[in-house]
Amino acid sequence: MQYSARQQELIERRNQLALAQTRLALAMGAGSDAIYQPKEALEERAFPAADVNQLEKTAMERRPDLKRSEAERSAQDKSVSMAKAAFGPRLNGFGSWEENSHSVGWTGANNWVAGAELQFDLFSGGAKRAQLAREKALQERAAAGHAGFQDAVRLEVRQAYYQFDAAQQQVKVARGAIAQADESLRINQNRYESGLSTVTDMLRVEEAAHRAKADYWQAVYRMNASYAGVELATGTLTTDSPAVTQ
Repeated sequence: MQYSARQQELIERRNQLALAQTRLALAMGAGSDAIYQPKEALEERAFPAADVNQLEKTAMERRPDLKRSEAERSAQDKSVSMAKAAFGPRLNGFGSWEENSHSVGWTGANNWVAGAELQFDLFSGGAKRAQLAREKALQERAAAGHAGFQDAVRLEVRQAYYQFDAAQQQVKVARGAIAQADESLRINQNRYESGLSTVTDMLRVEEAAHRAKADYWQAVYRMNASYAGVELATGTLTTDSPAVTQ
C-alpha cells in the first residue's frame, strides 16, 4: 500500500516537473521541447530584512512603469501651460546683417537691421478656450491615473511583502515539524524493534515524517519565490539581486 502511494506520488511529481519545464521554456521564448535544468539545488536562504514602508518608498523611486506614468503626467502639465500661453501676446525678434564688398575707388558699407514685433489675436472664435479646456481635462485624467497607479503599486508591494513574511514563518514552523517528526520516528523505531508497536504504526509515523519534509521544501520554495516577488514589486529584481544570487 505504501509502495503504491509513493509510486503514484512520483508519477504526479514527474508530470508536474515536465509541465513546469515547458512553461519556463515558453516564457523564455524557446520551443516547448527545450529543457532547462537548474544549476543550483533548492535550499533555505537568508534574505535581507525587509521593511514594508521602505519597500514602498523604493518602489516609488525604482519602478520603471511608475516613472513612465509620472513622465506622461508631467508632459500633460506642460501641454496645459502651452495652451494657457496661447492667450498672451507673442513677442518675436528678428535681425539681419549685410556686408558690401569693396571695389576699386569705392568703399562699401555694412548694413544691419534688427527689430521686434508684438503679436496678439483679437479674436480666435473660442478655439483657444476649447483647446485649454481639453488639455485641462487630459491633465486631470493623467493625474488621476497616476495617483491610482501609485496606489496599485503600494498594494502590490504590501501583498508581496506579506506573502514573503508568511512564507518565512511557514519555513520556521515546517523546520520544527521535521524535528518533531524525526524524534517521533526514532521513538517508534525503538518501540517497533522492541515489539511494542506494529508495522502499521511504524508506517504511519514514517508517512508523517515524509510529509513533514515535503511540507518544509514547499515552504522553502514559496519563501524564495515570494522574495523574488518582493523585488519585482519594488523594481529591484535584476540578475544581481539577492533573489537570484543568494
